[in-house]
Amino acid sequence: MRNMTGWFPPHIKPAYIGAYEVKDLYKLSRTSPMYARWDGIEWSNSSYLTHHAELLYTSYGANQDKLWRGFTKEQT
Repeated sequence: MRNMTGWFPPHIKPAYIGAYEVKDLYKLSRTSPMYARWDGIEWSNSSYLTHHAELLYTSYGANQDKLWRGFTKEQT
């Protein structure tokens, strides 16, 4: 996608709080985009809906090994 950054590995964390497209390292075979919220410390669980990911809060047990990429422009 043109409006997305390249993929970042799990050891590099986002600089900004918000929703990101993610790929779970243990479920790379999924073809539908997944989204998760980065709270500045941890990832939330993943969701298929971007706006739902914004509402998610980090929950105990959410997988933290996620490939991720962000939007190149602010989403409105």
